[in-house]
Amino acid sequence: MGDYGLSWDEPTRWRSGDTKLDYYQDLLAAPNKWEAMQKAPQDVYPGLYDIPLAIARRSLDVDPILLSRIWNVCFGLLCVWGTFVLARLTGSNSGDANAGDESRFDLVRIAPLLAVAFLLSVPSFYGHISINPKDVPFAATYVWALVALVALAKQMPKPSWGRVVAFGVAMGVCMATRPPGVVFIGYFGLFGLLSIALFAERESWFRSLSSLVLRGLAAFGIAVCVLLPWWPAAHRNPFGSSAQAVEKLQTFSSTIPVLFAGQMYDAGSSPWYYALWMLLIKLPLWMPLAMVAGTVLLLFDLRKGNIKLDRDVFVRALVVFAALFPLAYVLVRQPAIHNGIRHLLYLLPPLMAALSWGWQRAFARRGGAFAVAAVVAILLASSLATNVRLHPYQYIYYNQLAGGPAGALNRYETEYWYTSGKEAVDLLGSHMRSSGEDSVRLMVSGPWQVIEPYLPAGVTLVGNAAEAQYYIGNTQMRMDAIVEGEEIDSIRKGGLPVVVLKAVSP
Repeated sequence: MGDYGLSWDEPTRWRSGDTKLDYYQDLLAAPNKWEAMQKAPQDVYPGLYDIPLAIARRSLDVDPILLSRIWNVCFGLLCVWGTFVLARLTGSNSGDANAGDESRFDLVRIAPLLAVAFLLSVPSFYGHISINPKDVPFAATYVWALVALVALAKQMPKPSWGRVVAFGVAMGVCMATRPPGVVFIGYFGLFGLLSIALFAERESWFRSLSSLVLRGLAAFGIAVCVLLPWWPAAHRNPFGSSAQAVEKLQTFSSTIPVLFAGQMYDAGSSPWYYALWMLLIKLPLWMPLAMVAGTVLLLFDLRKGNIKLDRDVFVRALVVFAALFPLAYVLVRQPAIHNGIRHLLYLLPPLMAALSWGWQRAFARRGGAFAVAAVVAILLASSLATNVRLHPYQYIYYNQLAGGPAGALNRYETEYWYTSGKEAVDLLGSHMRSSGEDSVRLMVSGPWQVIEPYLPAGVTLVGNAAEAQYYIGNTQMRMDAIVEGEEIDSIRKGGLPVVVLKAVSP
């Protein structure tokens, strides 16, 4: 964890947590609680991530960056665990008439192990685990809400109240990370109606629908109760805050610059296929190819009648829907997506679970299991080598369709979190020692907040090239080129110059 530099948004989340914690301290001390609630901070992000970290930062005598790393990794591991459980719940082989002899393989265990291995082999996910305080927590809570819904769906159209409560809590926790987690009540309603049509007797449809509505209302009520303590913004207007949050995010994000296929866009006006193309070039190439092959095989099986519509197929359809519906929404509605697939990391757990089913099926084929195991081992070893080679900037990865990380220069966003500031400052410190300089003036291309914690003694940050002696320029959107000077050193990964240290020309 120590190799990863501070990311742009981490100090932002620290400030957000402090603001929320200060609000609760004022609320507890205020004689008029209602009046104090009207002064609640209007952060569009609830505080499931922020508030516990703020408490830890104030209570523990530990480096705040280390605390942030630990908390980020906790969510990353939670996401990995959720992916395992999701694949385990949906990885049985019933419903597939083409399954072979399973006596030599415990297929129920193969799927979750494959799903976890696939998830960790995605450099864009692995590289975000330690540094992303927004999207990894949402991915973790999204997959667990999906796990709870899948467990509930196995009993639809009349699930037990225990599973309804568990789903409500999981949905609330997801919403307490990001308000769009409310989409799960829509998933519940849609697949609840499908379960009535598929599994309930016609004469009991009305009774089943009434029971389902009651359970849905209860789950949503529980979710709102879980959300409210984490989101002070909802204390002013519990019912309008989600809509306001989405609108505010859209307004703010729509003007963020995006580099896509060598052209600059505002995030709100990027090509409609931006999200789909970024998924295609940010995943290891074999993954989208395997997904396409699996879809073709599925269509053949459906045409031949080889798929038996049972509970297993029903819950698998739910998982696929939970992965594809948000992507379809993004493609149709064009929200302001930027930074590659960062905002779509929550789609990866259900996608990796679905991918594991196809490989599980290949393992079940008679006589081919060892060949399949060899292919999987080669693919995973290749991804592991990529993660090692790009460390600690795994998230700059692009596959062969983009020409690899080197091919992304001047064409796509690369090290947009500016975590390379930590290592770049080390390069400057080494240069100062070798040149005998005790004090220098430094200009940086990224936000100062990610550089300042690592500055050695004698380095003063300045805001323009006329005052600077040295310049640290991240190659993200070619920020390294805005200041002229002699290149002293650079950090290169996968053929991509991540960041450049220059002596500024007088």
